[in-house]
Amino acid sequence: MKVWQAFGALGSGWELMRGADGDKAEELRSLGIDPTFGIALNLVYSLVAFALFVWALVEPAPGRDRPRRRTAAAAVPCRRR
Repeated sequence: MKVWQAFGALGSGWELMRGADGDKAEELRSLGIDPTFGIALNLVYSLVAFALFVWALVEPAPGRDRPRRRTAAAAVPCRRR
């Protein structure tokens, strides 16, 4: 479900552009945290989580070889009969 982190990052970026307001911003202010900092921190968290998700998809499992890509130069020509 880490693919949803990409949407979280988009939402955080949108909120950073529009400004922090609402109940969550008031809650952060009452804790002594700048809401913009909280949103930026959430954006960084979402981007790192999504990057790790993509890396896990691309990286082979331990003990398994990476599949070899077949190039045109390495292809064996077919003989027609």
